[in-house]
Amino acid sequence: MASFPPRKLKRSNVKVDIPHAREPLTAEQFVKLFRTTLASTKPVEDLEGETRAMVYALAFCSGLRRREIASLTPESFTLGESPSLVVEAANSKHRDLDVAPIRPAIVPSLVAWLAKLPADQPLVPNFATKDTRH
Repeated sequence: MASFPPRKLKRSNVKVDIPHAREPLTAEQFVKLFRTTLASTKPVEDLEGETRAMVYALAFCSGLRRREIASLTPESFTLGESPSLVVEAANSKHRDLDVAPIRPAIVPSLVAWLAKLPADQPLVPNFATKDTRH
């Protein structure tokens, strides 16, 4: 019977063997991504350009994760003097009610996009259930 764990496997160095080294986008890189995506006519993961651009903006400007963004509805937003959004505890990575500020620069785009969506429905239906592993 083989021993467990197999003795012939080499240990990897987690400091060197990073599968996907990630660095945050600069503001300039994000603006380019946002504008390119907004103008895109090619659906990606069944999302058209405007929706993808707004999802990217929410993630970039708030730090929210996919599941948290998927839980949002237009009613999750307060876009007045101190723009913010609310993530319910059940969907928060902290498992607590999260109120996240929104950068004022994206508020005009958010207002225009949210006006097109049903108030009580998720911003991106089925977004949390999509398989993003490639």
